[in-house]
Amino acid sequence: YYYTDAISDHAVRYIKEHKGDDPFFIYVAYTAPHWPMHATEKEIAAYKGFYDKGWDAMRKERYARQLKMGLIDPKWKNSPRDGKATSWADAKNKEWELRLMETYAAMVTNMDAGMGRVVDALKATGQYDNTLILFLADNGGCAEGMGRRNGIQYRDKDPEQLKP
Repeated sequence: YYYTDAISDHAVRYIKEHKGDDPFFIYVAYTAPHWPMHATEKEIAAYKGFYDKGWDAMRKERYARQLKMGLIDPKWKNSPRDGKATSWADAKNKEWELRLMETYAAMVTNMDAGMGRVVDALKATGQYDNTLILFLADNGGCAEGMGRRNGIQYRDKDPEQLKP
């Protein structure tokens, strides 16, 4: 059982059950790629070695690729790494960090495939052309690592308060 797959399965089933002319609303609320970081071993294995250069090198490569693709204006310079963030060279537990990045990527890949299945179900039932799809995310990268990277302690008594 993998929860992200279950969410996709339920959405596809719902679409197929509501393929008439009556409008419907479906809210597909994935929890991926939030903590806990888990994905199938097969999906994680697809990213084995992908992040081995570390986050500093990946960041530079992504910036260069976006420039080459014309996605960003060449006048926009790559900002320096946040001074509070650990450099890859100084990162402790690199194996754990690599596994975390591989797992995160696998979770996003699985969620993307699930959304593809939802779109396919809409097309198969003739509802795609009359459907508004909004895909929203509540954040970029997750903040679960705040405590280990920049000295901020995890919540203490007040769940809304993060204290240094």
